[in-house]
Amino acid sequence: MNRCWPRGRYIHLRHRIFAAIVVSIIVTAGCVVLATRLLGSQEFQSDIANAQHFVGGRFADVWDDPMRRQRMVTEIESSFGVSLLLRDSTARLIYGDASRCGRPDFQFDVPGPPGSQNDKGKVALCFNHTPRHGMPVAIGLIVGALILWGFSGKIARRLARPIDELLRVAREIGEGNLAARMRLRRHHRDEVGEIAEAVNDMAVRIERQLSGQRELLAAVSHEIRTPLARLRVLVELERTKPQDPRRLDAIEAELVEIDSLVGQLLAQSKLDFSAVDRRRLCVAEVASTALARANLPQQLLNDKSDGACALVDPSLIARALANLVDNAQGHGQGLTELAITLEQNWVVLAVNDRGPGITSDVFPRLFKPFERSGEKAGLGLGLALVERIAQAHGGSAFALPRDEGGASVGFRIACES
Repeated sequence: MNRCWPRGRYIHLRHRIFAAIVVSIIVTAGCVVLATRLLGSQEFQSDIANAQHFVGGRFADVWDDPMRRQRMVTEIESSFGVSLLLRDSTARLIYGDASRCGRPDFQFDVPGPPGSQNDKGKVALCFNHTPRHGMPVAIGLIVGALILWGFSGKIARRLARPIDELLRVAREIGEGNLAARMRLRRHHRDEVGEIAEAVNDMAVRIERQLSGQRELLAAVSHEIRTPLARLRVLVELERTKPQDPRRLDAIEAELVEIDSLVGQLLAQSKLDFSAVDRRRLCVAEVASTALARANLPQQLLNDKSDGACALVDPSLIARALANLVDNAQGHGQGLTELAITLEQNWVVLAVNDRGPGITSDVFPRLFKPFERSGEKAGLGLGLALVERIAQAHGGSAFALPRDEGGASVGFRIACES
């Protein structure tokens, strides 16, 4: 069963990373301390035993001489800032204030003479104040913890920032803001940077595609109303005065124009959704069919392809050739030749016309969508669609002036290997 977290009711990734880093630091520090204590406990106990033996031996030398014993006690207390309690073998207090040292920090036995099993007494040691090193150590630990805490938060925010950016962009795009982009710093040149670039490229493509579709839909809707209006007039006239051949021809022409507009729209949508259905076809047959559909003689076909074939989408290639033929007929003062040639691994299809050629001001925007020129400008998608179809087949479109006048407009596609 799929479970969806309500928006806002989830744990931020940066918080989880931050918690993981902090827990890792705490566990690591605890393990280090525990290991240090375990490894150093035996060594520490051995040092304490040696110290007890040494101090006990020094006191045993002066224990029976009160003056020397008192002198040693005074030197130890003044030098180390501690208080001493001395008790004899019967636990009677012979020096010190028991009220100031109720719980000794250390105790040492004063051994008896060699061979004796009884001790001469005991020496207890008490610190008069908290050791001075305790406070600096505590402060150092607190400062270190705060520094680690701050760095952990910064690292967590830095690691989680791209995810937060991705979430923001995805939400904005989903809400209709197609201009949303991921903003990352210069140091992101790793997988995170790749994700950011991929998301931004996706957003650009989506924005461009939807913008183009909206513009296309608006243009088609506008263009298709004109032939529909003329069809209504022709139908009404046909009702009042039927069987007029010229009127039927006009109706057929309007239907052909509507069909062309719908064909342009379908080809554009097919390219937008990458629905290219490739099949192995002989290029000369496709070109011959294009001339037949345009009611042009087959003598205009100049085939030098030696029967070359290619993996193409038949409907798209037919649309590209139809657009080139319509462009030559409408803007190039008539088609003079449909040439098919081979250039290494490319099949080149070129439509030659007898028009005035291509002027320098028109050439930069020749293959841009919705660019119109002349009285029969049409939708302005013809050559732009040719270029997109050629690119969808791994090729490119071109337009060149001819030495004998006119222009040569066409496209090349990859020949079947």
